[in-house]
Amino acid sequence: MELGVIILTVGIFGLAVFQGIRERTTLYVVALLAGQLSTLPSPLWQLLYRFQYQPTLVPALAFFEHTLPRAVLLAGWTIVFPPLLTIALSRRRAWFTSYLAAVLLFTIFLVYHIAVEAIGTRTGWWQYSAALLSLNLSSTILAALMNAIVSLGILAALQVTRHYTFASLILFLLPVPLLLRVLVHGLLGAPVFTGLLLRTYMPSLVTESWADLIGVLGTLAMLGWAIHLVASTIARQGEAGFG
Repeated sequence: MELGVIILTVGIFGLAVFQGIRERTTLYVVALLAGQLSTLPSPLWQLLYRFQYQPTLVPALAFFEHTLPRAVLLAGWTIVFPPLLTIALSRRRAWFTSYLAAVLLFTIFLVYHIAVEAIGTRTGWWQYSAALLSLNLSSTILAALMNAIVSLGILAALQVTRHYTFASLILFLLPVPLLLRVLVHGLLGAPVFTGLLLRTYMPSLVTESWADLIGVLGTLAMLGWAIHLVASTIARQGEAGFG
């Protein structure tokens, strides 16, 4: 598995270098590196969302008694791939200059991340301890939803920074995926992982599953608000000529 990830990662970075030379920009390479950087809090997400990676995966680092596998670190570019592809294609045609078009783009990102989650769970690369949450919401769907919002936020950042110099990209773009993951997984997902932690450590409080239900409803409401906010931002950027 890890060899395949290494080969695919080298190929993707090669394409980024090629496209960057054509467009005379380091945007693509910096964005891919930023995606890899955004995987660093993974052990914390494993603790909060109650999932784990395949034990045979070689660890890159560990804390909170969980590891960040080297393969996951290398494949961190998958979160930025959809927005980067959108940026590359938009050079041929101005896209996503309206709110509805941005929501449609989010839907495409969501399908992409659902596919990634399906591949990961079915091959056993990672597994969630709670396969289903309240309202019969699949943990994989929730993870894909969160990652799709992160990808949409990255697109908004790429639209703004696409003409920045290398130094400016390092300063402003490099931390964006990490910060977006902290915001989405750490703040917007707080109601869900609070319910999961209560279920694990204080099961007597969730016998009626009320904590799970409130958590899922709260997180879904905040994620919906985030989609609206980012889609509105992308639409405004299009009107301002960033498309």
